Amino acid sequence: MLIPVSPRCQLEIPREAILRKRLKQITQRRAVTFFSNFGDIHIKFIDTGRFLFYALLYMAIDGPLKIDREEGKNPGTLIVRLAGPLTLRNIFDLQSQLRNAKPTPVTILDLTDVPYMDSAGMGVVVNYHVHCQNQGGRLIAVGVSPRIMELFKITKVDSVIRMAPTLEEAEALV
Repeated sequence: MLIPVSPRCQLEIPREAILRKRLKQITQRRAVTFFSNFGDIHIKFIDTGRFLFYALLYMAIDGPLKIDREEGKNPGTLIVRLAGPLTLRNIFDLQSQLRNAKPTPVTILDLTDVPYMDSAGMGVVVNYHVHCQNQGGRLIAVGVSPRIMELFKITKVDSVIRMAPTLEEAEALV
């Protein structure tokens, strides 16, 4: 992935190891400021006193979102398993699959393999929850990591969307 840093220069971000090496090279030519916020590394590139680039490092190197759909043990139950980060960069395929899915009485969204989620990802989850309610169904989120749970608590989504620790417990709720 090429990200423009200035009109004359581009920063190549293929993998984390190569990124670290490239950032070391850049630091020798430009002033670079690193700071951390809840484990995410943000970068500010400064060229001749102007801010030219500001990005969330993990979004630049995050992997694809894998989406698997399967029928649950109970009839009318759809299980949507997600693996990978749920961010603005990769939500569009999920959004289209959820919109085009046949309505079911119960949808279980398995977030066990989702390491983190940004506000766009949370928006997709909340919008799908509303879609399920409008269709007469319900959404249950399972396997929510502590990091995502904190996001849900801050935004009060934990009081709106039903959650279960495991897939088996979610299917028992049906």
